[in-house]
Amino acid sequence: MVDSVFLARVFVGIACIPLSRLGLRWIFTPDDIMAELKITAGTITGKNLQRTDIGCAITGTALQMALVALGHKEWAAPLVLSCGFFAVVRSMSIVLDGYEQRLAVVTVIEFLCAGAGIIVHNSIGAK
Repeated sequence: MVDSVFLARVFVGIACIPLSRLGLRWIFTPDDIMAELKITAGTITGKNLQRTDIGCAITGTALQMALVALGHKEWAAPLVLSCGFFAVVRSMSIVLDGYEQRLAVVTVIEFLCAGAGIIVHNSIGAK
């Protein structure tokens, strides 16, 4: 039988790969990703906020995911908070601002990552 903690770590490890790429794209090529998403920053401050706030939040969460996947269970609680908060606020935004299918997919993945973090966190001290 496969250990649920192992599966949770594998899931989080796989999910951190595209998230890392996305975060690094926001940091290093914000103009490209803004063009893809059809959004504009408008000002230097706006571009700085896009690059730092979005890029660092996404990349930081991906780093937490990688640490959990590598067996650093102490990072599971921050991962639950990050992914859980992303998922809750994204869900709120879908209700307030409207629905697009790609947003629903991302929200489900965020909830699943938070759940995987809970599984890993709850294993701390077990065995």
